[in-house]
Amino acid sequence: MKVRLQLRYEDGGRPIGKWRDSFVHNLVLPTGTFQLCTDFVRELNSHVMKARFDPEDGKNAYALYRAQILYIKDDCIAVTGLEHDPVSNKYTAQTWHLAVLSPA
Repeated sequence: MKVRLQLRYEDGGRPIGKWRDSFVHNLVLPTGTFQLCTDFVRELNSHVMKARFDPEDGKNAYALYRAQILYIKDDCIAVTGLEHDPVSNKYTAQTWHLAVLSPA
């Protein structure tokens, strides 16, 4: 489904730093497609629920592992999960707030 990514938060409620400069200060909110599916993750050695956001501009696809939908209300979706940083090999808790622009 086509969505607009409104804000991303890390565990503790702080906005993600790399997104703050790109999207909050400049008020450029990316649109793209959102998918939720089960996928095998080699690092976790198991099948997990995966949320994926692919911006329309083709840059920086984002994924949340062990994703859970917090709520769906009035064309708004909140999803929480873990984002993997391949450099440090750490998982960080995050929440995405998505505005639904068009279903499926």
